[in-house]
Amino acid sequence: MIYTYMKIGIIGTLLSGSHFLGQWLERDSTVQVIDEMDRADLIISVNSRQPFQNLNYTVPHTIPSRHNAMLEWDRVQTKEMFHELGIPTPKFQVFELEELLKQFNHFKQPFVVKFNRDNRFGLQTIIVTEDNCSWAYEYIKSSTWTCAHLFPGEQRNFLVEEYIPADREYSYHALFGDQNWQYFGSARDYKQRLDGDHGDNTPGMGAYCVTDIDHIVHEYADKIYHHLKKTDPYIGFIFLGILVSQGIPYVLEINIRSGDPEIQTIVPTIENDIAELLYLTATGKEIPKITCNTLRPVAISLWGAGILSNVPTDIVYSLCQKKAPYHGTVMAAKENVEQSRDILYTCLSGSGFSYRTDIGLLR
Repeated sequence: MIYTYMKIGIIGTLLSGSHFLGQWLERDSTVQVIDEMDRADLIISVNSRQPFQNLNYTVPHTIPSRHNAMLEWDRVQTKEMFHELGIPTPKFQVFELEELLKQFNHFKQPFVVKFNRDNRFGLQTIIVTEDNCSWAYEYIKSSTWTCAHLFPGEQRNFLVEEYIPADREYSYHALFGDQNWQYFGSARDYKQRLDGDHGDNTPGMGAYCVTDIDHIVHEYADKIYHHLKKTDPYIGFIFLGILVSQGIPYVLEINIRSGDPEIQTIVPTIENDIAELLYLTATGKEIPKITCNTLRPVAISLWGAGILSNVPTDIVYSLCQKKAPYHGTVMAAKENVEQSRDILYTCLSGSGFSYRTDIGLLR
């Protein structure tokens, strides 16, 4: 039996054989789970965002090296790699804080500001418009570098990107292994807090599984895979943030993990034994071709306080026990997005939670 601990955002899940969400585990530290599983003499692999841990794990894992962690954390380095590989990405400039503030009101709106080497739970990317320009300026001016301790002696900087209006967006997931890589699936997520993609960015308000991806993105992933093989081979989940405008797929960013909540709408579509897939990836074996079913899952993030009652058996949900703005996620996997949406919103009606009402509707 293969047991796989898979970190999805705040919540971890224990996969046993082909059973998805066999047991939800709420932990403050992936390392604690690894230690517990190791003492229990279980075989596990790990997908997590713990790039700066200098630990000797005695179990197979997919925790990235510090070098590969920079694919997500150092946006400047990654954008330069896109240019080197000929992968379309929005034009950008790099500024230190003082210079950014001097130039802030001279940039053509809308424009995009990204905090580099920082972790702001959804607010590391800000689309600056006429409506939020004053707020964005003050937010950036008063912000502290939350990850300065990870980069001692280095200068804090920001990216200013051109704004490209999107026709479609999706998060493209792949499993990179020692011998090969395989496409894992894609999802459209919703970052902004309010319906219609309005309001501040969040870690994620929901997602739905998408199938209408652009074939050329497979070529982008293949270029990145073989580029990394020459330097520091990447093992594990990787996802590309894709924006399609006027028929051109642009790569906005790389993440060194599965997306949350995107992965929750992708996993139910996978026909393979997921625990085995992750274990083969973590142990350097060849990853078999991944096949998908016809389900079209939808996941909705819950915020604030509320109560779920009389939850149908075909809804999977996870709720955080801690008091926090983000409270959990509900997911349903039906034959089409409309059916998945309907069962979720029927269940959430009157629950008291705060959530977006257009997940899966706004494409």
